[in-house]
Amino acid sequence: MSVLKKRDESKKLEEEEIRKKEELERQFDRTKELSNLGGRVVDFDKDDDVKRSQHYEWLIPIYYKQTEKNDAEVNVMYLEARTTTVKRTLLPNTDCLEFGEVPVAFRKTQEILVKNVGSLEETLRLEPLTPFGSFSVLNAMRTIKPGETKAIVVQFEPIA
Repeated sequence: MSVLKKRDESKKLEEEEIRKKEELERQFDRTKELSNLGGRVVDFDKDDDVKRSQHYEWLIPIYYKQTEKNDAEVNVMYLEARTTTVKRTLLPNTDCLEFGEVPVAFRKTQEILVKNVGSLEETLRLEPLTPFGSFSVLNAMRTIKPGETKAIVVQFEPIA
């Protein structure tokens, strides 16, 4: 068999796999599968991209045995968990800051750029960092208007 025929067959197989995956995705019933896993989804404001949110409820079985008994039976209890998803409006330019090797008592500073891709102003907030840690944020958190990008300056200074 020639090299060209092998490539054609390989390409046809690849295209067939792609078609199969697309068909599986079209036939996927999210609500049914979520229900099979013990979950339920509620959509709010489906037609409004700004206000839209999805709320998930899960009933998670937790199996356990009592350790004091040698022949203890398996017990089950259920944990209810709720999650919410909303459209992302703030996008960072990086997923990870790499400071590399920094000697003790030296410092290295890096910047994260955050862009507001939403249609409303977003105010950045910062939870306090541990006062005994090596990381600090050097600039104030600001409000970011739609389409605007702001920098967050992070400093790493190893203390030991």
